[in-house]
Amino acid sequence: MAPLAGSLAPKIGYRNMLWIGLVGNLALIAATVFVVNSPWLLFILVALMGVSYSACVATALNGMCVLYAPAESSQKSCPA
Repeated sequence: MAPLAGSLAPKIGYRNMLWIGLVGNLALIAATVFVVNSPWLLFILVALMGVSYSACVATALNGMCVLYAPAESSQKSCPA
């Protein structure tokens, strides 16, 4: 899902992708707390939480780190 989120994020905006992931993850957590009545439903909701967080949120955060990094930080070399 991360490649899909990575191609969608520049089109809709990295902040919008971050909010989609955070709100989606919050809704899945609420569903896990209030709706779960079987182990399979719990498994599916937790898997969706992982996809929501790792695809939407992590992709948006990584993209925003690159976009909002100061220009002079790209000219410094990192010690190996």
